[in-house]
Amino acid sequence: MFSLPDLREYAQSHNIPIISPQTEQILGNLLTTYRPISILEIWSAIGYSTLIMAKYIKHYSLEGIIYSFEISLNAYLHLLSNLNHFHEYLPVVKPFNIDFLSYPTKYLPFFDFIFIDAQKNLYLDFFKKSISHLKQNWIIVIDDIGSFHNKTHNLLKYLKQNKLNFDMLPTEQNDYLLIIKF
Repeated sequence: MFSLPDLREYAQSHNIPIISPQTEQILGNLLTTYRPISILEIWSAIGYSTLIMAKYIKHYSLEGIIYSFEISLNAYLHLLSNLNHFHEYLPVVKPFNIDFLSYPTKYLPFFDFIFIDAQKNLYLDFFKKSISHLKQNWIIVIDDIGSFHNKTHNLLKYLKQNKLNFDMLPTEQNDYLLIIKF
């Protein structure tokens, strides 16, 4: 049987970036606390974070859904394969092989929770597009803020200039998970 630890090991042995164990733990705590029903994930890679979120959402909701965007065809095909290995999560995940920034917003529902782990220099663009589809009183979580500070500083500057409420939680050495609360 294929397991999440097996998938983590596969990603590490093939140099495929996935969320760190610390990010996974924080994400799990946030999902357990907030219990979102609808999640937007911007860039899923091979689907490790997708499966982690699906595991939590399936635990507390029969109606949960994750819209998962991945731009790379190869990564998207890995995501589909991994979803087939974890078939119990198939009803929860709606995968898309398209650049989120080019996806027509009129087809997006409103989300309780948004997770962004994508091209770092486009974080501000992803944030601005996704925020219009975030329900009131929910959160956006963005990975790798510290380790890619030279590429994410424009997002932090924007948040400060607009006086948006956010926290930065340490995940691993010199890295943070950005939590933006609305």
